[in-house]
Amino acid sequence: MLNTMVSLDVAVSCVCLLFAIHMFRVELLNKLPAVLLGSIFLMLSLHAVLLHLILVFNRPSFAAALLPALPLLIGPVLYFFFRAVREPNFHFRPKNLLHFIPAMLATGEMATKNYIINVDIIVLTSIATYGGALFWIAKKGSRQFEHLGKHRGIAFKWLLLCAGYMTVSFATDLIIFLEIRAGQTVDGSIGLLATLVFKLISVGFVVSGALQRSAYFDWIYSFDINFKQQHDETATQLKTYQEIISAYETLCTAPGFYEQAAPSLKEMAFQLGVPIRQLSRAVNVIYGVSYTRHLNHQRVERAKNLLQKHPNMKMIDVMYESGFQSKSSFNKEFRFFESKSPTEYRNHVL
Repeated sequence: MLNTMVSLDVAVSCVCLLFAIHMFRVELLNKLPAVLLGSIFLMLSLHAVLLHLILVFNRPSFAAALLPALPLLIGPVLYFFFRAVREPNFHFRPKNLLHFIPAMLATGEMATKNYIINVDIIVLTSIATYGGALFWIAKKGSRQFEHLGKHRGIAFKWLLLCAGYMTVSFATDLIIFLEIRAGQTVDGSIGLLATLVFKLISVGFVVSGALQRSAYFDWIYSFDINFKQQHDETATQLKTYQEIISAYETLCTAPGFYEQAAPSLKEMAFQLGVPIRQLSRAVNVIYGVSYTRHLNHQRVERAKNLLQKHPNMKMIDVMYESGFQSKSSFNKEFRFFESKSPTEYRNHVL
């Protein structure tokens, strides 16, 4: 079973690191939620690395000392992540550092081997506390995410899923704690194996969805969109945004635009001669969605027009003429906006 654990552990580490890098690199005006989410997955990756060292090299002291600190950090960072999503103007304050005292206490105890409080009890208490805090936040319902517009329901589901993740983590860590108390070795722990499988499934699902820009993960790229703050933009800024959007729409209506691969935000900004962040903000303010989501919506609208005007047109031709390069992307985006596939839409309008 040790070899299985080691393989799962390596997989968890790699997948988490991949997603962490992705979130650190994503271009957003409000980077704080993305950085916090990336930090969570970076800690999950480091936790897996330390566990690997313990499993393979029989508990090197530095790995054993640092291992408990990471789950103690994940809870507070996850809590602050949802605060940052709920409160667009959220900023860290010195008092927020109090949340990280348990991690420092556990690291100090493990390093000095002066166990004032059982470290496992500290970890279990922290996981239970922050899991409960997330459920407490969830009691306010999805209205607390109204500034995310149509994404508020999905953001609320994420909150519930993360609270559930903390609950499962508490259960598996409790099993590991009881197994160790009963004399079970680490390499024979059923709880540890269950933890690795659970984490691999969880992070694999998140990474796959995020990298594919799944509709369920699109809200992650909309942190910087505050639908209630459009009126806060100055008249000069709004005029600039409107000028940018006017030039943007001219490019989008040019002959042959939809027959080409969709330009990235960077490519479109270069064509317009404006900074990337300014184009992103202009699209967010004027349309209320991200650049990618708006561009895909326009392509779906073109596909709908083609399906209505040319009912006998081959679906593959509709796909290419509306600017999609693959069936999977075409079907996914069409279903996101219309709640039905292109074929179902054609059958409905005929």
